[in-house]
Amino acid sequence: MENVVQISLSAISAVFSFIALILAYHIPHRVMVNQIYSDLVKEYRSPEMGGAILAIFRFYVKDCQNNVHAINEEYKKKYEKQINKPLEGDKSINYAGTLHFQRRLVAQFYYDMARLRYEERLPTKHLREWFTPREVTLLAIILHMVDASLGLFEEAHDVPEPPDMEDGVLLNKRIHKLYEEVEGWERK
Repeated sequence: MENVVQISLSAISAVFSFIALILAYHIPHRVMVNQIYSDLVKEYRSPEMGGAILAIFRFYVKDCQNNVHAINEEYKKKYEKQINKPLEGDKSINYAGTLHFQRRLVAQFYYDMARLRYEERLPTKHLREWFTPREVTLLAIILHMVDASLGLFEEAHDVPEPPDMEDGVLLNKRIHKLYEEVEGWERK
């Protein structure tokens, strides 16, 4: 009888130890995810992000005249005007104010949010708290701007090929996955 009690207590102790081990991982992980999410929402509400989002919408509405087929050509024109032409005249460039870097700022934010969502399992309720229907349009514009932005960098010579990495492609895939998920959402 005493043996049965000891075996039962050992089994119960093992089960509680296993539960404690799971909680020892899960609780700090949830705290980390919530902290990263909080930092991202704070970044989203910053004046720099607001200005970048506004610049992207203005570019699409005014320069592209609400035509996605015009994004490629208009983006290249804007890049030439804001970055390449001033460099030729040796003028100081406010890179933070250029459409190219504003697009990068917004795209990086959505990449970080998508990474948090799909790798760290950010709950859907958190996205629904701040994600607006206009965000779907913004994501679509950013994804259309990607093609135009890929060919705009200065060509460097005698640089060996890097290892086969797909960071840029992964960034765009994650943003696209986020876009597909939230595309059908309606504000409740």
